[in-house]
Amino acid sequence: MNAEVEDDEEIGLLDLLTMLGEEKWAVLGVTLAATLTGLTVSLIVTPIFSSTALIMPAPQGGGGAGAAALAQLAQSSGLGALGGLAGGKSNDQLYLAMMRSQTVQDALIAKHELRKRWESRSIEDARLRLTKDVVITVEKQSGLVKIAAEDPDPAFAAVLANSHIEELQKMLDRVATTEAQQRRVFFESQIEKTKTNLAAAEMRYREAQASSGIQVTSLLAESALRTATELRSKITALEIQIQASSQFLTAKNPDTQRAASELAALRARLTELEQGSGRAVVNPTQQATVQAFRELKVQEAKLDAIVRQLEVAKIDEAKEGVPVQIVDRAIPAERRSSPKRALMVIVAASAGLFVGLLFALIRASFRRFKSDQDNQARFRAFVRSWALR
Repeated sequence: MNAEVEDDEEIGLLDLLTMLGEEKWAVLGVTLAATLTGLTVSLIVTPIFSSTALIMPAPQGGGGAGAAALAQLAQSSGLGALGGLAGGKSNDQLYLAMMRSQTVQDALIAKHELRKRWESRSIEDARLRLTKDVVITVEKQSGLVKIAAEDPDPAFAAVLANSHIEELQKMLDRVATTEAQQRRVFFESQIEKTKTNLAAAEMRYREAQASSGIQVTSLLAESALRTATELRSKITALEIQIQASSQFLTAKNPDTQRAASELAALRARLTELEQGSGRAVVNPTQQATVQAFRELKVQEAKLDAIVRQLEVAKIDEAKEGVPVQIVDRAIPAERRSSPKRALMVIVAASAGLFVGLLFALIRASFRRFKSDQDNQARFRAFVRSWALR
């Protein structure tokens, strides 16, 4: 019994090989046609070049200005929905979300005229194409953010990848509002006001001097007037400091309270000094000239103090920035990333061989079925059994 089963299996295998042998030219023809088709397609398809840029997210968790700015950025820019990036999530995810934001993508589309380049019917189609052609990922081991751009033009692929970094930096500069930036804006507005007050004080002094006809510079030789000028300069500096710090410190802050106490003491001393020094001038016209000159010097000292504070704020702002640390800039690729011609030909040849074998088996089986009378009789019986009567 076992011998008969083995004979049947052997005969079945021989029949299969015989059927394939009978259709060998069909198998060869289909395989060759598929191979030639794959080769032709690989040569016709437009080559694609890929350029990659790498950036390193700013360190977080150290309590530095950069980390604080990023934490505030995640809240103020509306990206806090990522799950609390400011509360401990990695900054690389913040960078990725910002480069995928509509603001950055629209800026890139407008900058490089991508709708015209890609012949996109709408801005949404251009965004989808940009998302597909520029793949932004985070390397798990290193934590670096990888920006890979693809395009038939290798130079444009590099430009597109680097443009993402530039737009990311612009967004960070725009939305990362820090304490130093607030001070800089405040001091810039104060400089404009002080310049106006200085011009008015200078005009009043000239008018008073023309009316009195005295040289105020000789009067300022007195120690009291020099002391009053110094006191007014200190008072001005403290006033500026308190006004600037009030935007990010409360009135109960120890530094604010200490500055307020010092300011009150300086004002009291100045009042006392001016009341005493006023007896040195007997002519009311001369007194008005002295006061006008004193006000002029105070405005000059105030302007000088604000300018110095502005320079300090600018230095602090530069330190508090959130610069994008570039590891590798994208450069034009010398080799195409796709299509992989060898792989395309191998896949096409394999598919052709499979289709050829299947076609050969079906064709040989159908031919043998037609030549066998018993099979035809069984087929006719099958058709009659399912016929509608």
